[in-house]
Amino acid sequence: MRLSAILSVITLAIAAACAFTLSAHAGGHHEAEAEAHAVVASASTYTLNVCPVSMESLSDAKSPKTIMHEDREVRLCCPMCAGKFKRDPDKYLEKVDAMLVESQMPYYPLDTCVVARGALGGMGEPVNYMYANRLVRFCCAGCTGRFEKHADEYIAKLDAAVIAKQSEAYPLDRCVVADDELEYVEPIEFVAGSRLVRLCCEGCVEEFQKNPGAYVARIDAAWEAQRGKH
Repeated sequence: MRLSAILSVITLAIAAACAFTLSAHAGGHHEAEAEAHAVVASASTYTLNVCPVSMESLSDAKSPKTIMHEDREVRLCCPMCAGKFKRDPDKYLEKVDAMLVESQMPYYPLDTCVVARGALGGMGEPVNYMYANRLVRFCCAGCTGRFEKHADEYIAKLDAAVIAKQSEAYPLDRCVVADDELEYVEPIEFVAGSRLVRLCCEGCVEEFQKNPGAYVARIDAAWEAQRGKH
């Protein structure tokens, strides 16, 4: 076969593949994307909508900065605040931890220790532990070491507990990003900061990740409104 013929065959194959991809993407229900993105958030996801240095809203920030510090994502409102954080991270992480515990506690899914499985409070005051940016509660300090050895396994258990507890009463019937109805799609589900998040498509996942805290705040507001009705 001549080189020109071979190139022609390759070109046709590439065109067919591209056409198939575009056709699949044009479908209204995004089934392929949903299957490909079963989990899109991690324990490091910063779910606060405030800069820990200036305490300004990240939604209003004109030049927000995202940095990684020891496997923790931290979002700041501007390069100047990012510089201040880097000069004294322990100072600001203490503030971040306090805010994360306060915001995630109402949505924490278990009343038992995820490691020892005993009741929280059964051995004294429970231990509130921050793993990356995720609240994990233990019955005692001794469970932290066992958790660290198999952190992914225990975080997966927490995620499953969040989904089981929040799925039925999830307060939104529309995508928190696009405001599209979720009834007609197979939503992408994941856990961010002890909250179940449901989005309609891959594009909304990308938008959510630009400022998770803003969308988590909307979900929190929907939960509060739902509680107010009961």
